[in-house]
Amino acid sequence: MQENPFPFDPPYRLNPDDQVFYLHLEKTAGTSLTRILDHQFTDNERLEIMWDHEIENPTRESLAKYRLFRGHLDMIFARTYLTSPIMLTQLRHPVDRIISLYYFLQSDVNVMKPDPTIQQVIDRGLEAFMTDPAMALKVHNYQTRTLYETEFSMFEDVPDDELLATAKAHLDGFAFVGLTERFDDAVQLLYYTFAWLPRDIFADIRAKVTPNRPAVADIPADLYELIVSHNQLDMALYEHATGIFERRYQYMVRDLLGMHFKEHNVVNRQTRVFLRFDDVENNAFGNGWYYAEQDFRWSGPEPTADLFFSLAADRPLALTLTIHRTLVDEQLATLTVSVNNTEIATRRTRDGDRFIFRADVPAQILQRNAATTHVKLSVDRTLSPVNSTDRRLLGMAFISIELAPSTEAQ
Repeated sequence: MQENPFPFDPPYRLNPDDQVFYLHLEKTAGTSLTRILDHQFTDNERLEIMWDHEIENPTRESLAKYRLFRGHLDMIFARTYLTSPIMLTQLRHPVDRIISLYYFLQSDVNVMKPDPTIQQVIDRGLEAFMTDPAMALKVHNYQTRTLYETEFSMFEDVPDDELLATAKAHLDGFAFVGLTERFDDAVQLLYYTFAWLPRDIFADIRAKVTPNRPAVADIPADLYELIVSHNQLDMALYEHATGIFERRYQYMVRDLLGMHFKEHNVVNRQTRVFLRFDDVENNAFGNGWYYAEQDFRWSGPEPTADLFFSLAADRPLALTLTIHRTLVDEQLATLTVSVNNTEIATRRTRDGDRFIFRADVPAQILQRNAATTHVKLSVDRTLSPVNSTDRRLLGMAFISIELAPSTEAQ
C-alpha cells in the first residue's frame, strides 16, 4: 500500500462548519484558482476581500458564517480568527514569479497602477526592481515569509533557518499545495482532494495573464542569478512544495487507476442499492448537495444534483425516491429523474408527510454506461427560505433512494 502524503485520508469531504482558507500568494495564478474555489461555495459562504483591513472589527464569531476565505490574507489572520481552517495555497518558481510580477506591473492588465515611487523603480529596469529596498517585500523571499506568517516578517529578527523550517512545516499541513507551472495538474489534484466534480467551464479559466513578458529562459544569466541570490529561501521552499505536490499527484493517479481497475473488472456488481441521504460516509454523492441534516439532505445550490452507483446492468430496475419536503409545493411537479443521461417517467404518491417518486429503469439504459450508473435529479429552480437567516439556495430535501430489481418485465 502506498504511503499517504496528505494530512488526512483523501478525499476530504468538507463538513458544514469547516472553513477553507486560501492563502493567495501574489502572481501564482491565484485569481484563476479562486474562480474554481468560488464555484464550490454560495455567495453568502464566501468572504471576498483583498486585504484584512477591509473588515471592520472582525471576530471569530462574526466570521463563523463564512466557509471560504480568499484574498491577500495572511497566516496571522487565519490563526487569529479561524479555528482549524482547511488551508490551501499555490506556489511558483521564484524567478518566474518575479518576472511575471515585474512585467505585470508595467502592463495594461494591472488596473491598480503602482504609486510613483514604485513606478520609478520599475522604469529603471529589472535589476533596480530586484535591488531597490522599496521592492524588497515583494521580491526577496516573499513566498517563504508569507508562509511563515506574513510578508512583513522581513521586519522581524527571525533567523533564515527558522523562517524556512516553519514555512515548510506549514506547507506539510496544508490540505492543498499547488504549483503554477503545473496549473492543470493542480486543478485535477484540487478536485480529487475534496471529491469535487470537475467542470468543463474551467477548461479555459486562466485569468490576468501578463502579455508580452519574456520567458525565464530568455532572461540574461546575470539577472537570473541576481533573482536567485535574493531568493535562496524561496528556492528551497519551492523545491519542498514540488516534492509535496508530486507525491500527492502520484498518489492520486495510483488511487484513481486502482478504482478504475476495480470498476471495470468487478464481475458481481450490486443488484440493489439503498441509500439514505443522511449517510455521510457514502461516496455516491456527486455535485449539487448540501450536508446531511437529521434524516435528510437538501439538493442545491444548483437545480441539478448527481448520484453515482456501481450497479449490475443486466436487468431492469425499479427506482424509489423518498422526499422529506420542498420549500414550495409547485417544485414537486418540476422534478425530473435521469439515469445515464436519459430522462425516465416517474409516478408520484404521498405517504403521510413524505412524497414518493417511483420509476422503472430499463436494462438498456443501465447498459449505456455499464461502468457507473449516473442518476441525475433536477428541479426547475432553487429557492432561499423566506423569513429565515438561512440564505442557501435549496432544491428538495431527500430522504432515500432505492434501486432494486424490477418485478415487471421490460
